[in-house]
Amino acid sequence: MLHSNYLAHVTLIAIALLISGCASKLTSAGSKTRQIERSWMNQCKYIGSSHTSSSFKFGGDANYQSVKVDIRNITGANGGNAYVVNDFTSDGSGHYQSSFEMYKCPNNRALLIQNVDSKPAKSNTSNRYDDLERVKSLYDKGVINEEEYKIEKSKILNKK
Repeated sequence: MLHSNYLAHVTLIAIALLISGCASKLTSAGSKTRQIERSWMNQCKYIGSSHTSSSFKFGGDANYQSVKVDIRNITGANGGNAYVVNDFTSDGSGHYQSSFEMYKCPNNRALLIQNVDSKPAKSNTSNRYDDLERVKSLYDKGVINEEEYKIEKSKILNKK
């Protein structure tokens, strides 16, 4: 009895290690991609659409992260630097799938600046806080990277 329990535990550990080793890794091209808001699509060149799904029927968060990484890698491999997710679904047992559109945008910073600067004029202080909040939200969503966030934050704080 002890021997069969030991084998069951070793088997489960081996399966877990196998699954974790199969997780998608972000490629160099994939690391240069960002999810954009649907309203920004008209400022970008459409490349195409694609879909991806997790490899395993179980795995929960690892599968979720793997599909997110796959979206970025596929977009980068196709020459894109931005993507819009059309759907992202789960079957409830940890298997995820997504369809998405790939775009080549001038650059994320230009889109960000245009979006922030196109807001209606308000008092300088409240406008600055709104802009900081918007930039932080974009950073938190992964639309812009940390370097872009710091640059935009500095620009907003230095506005007079």
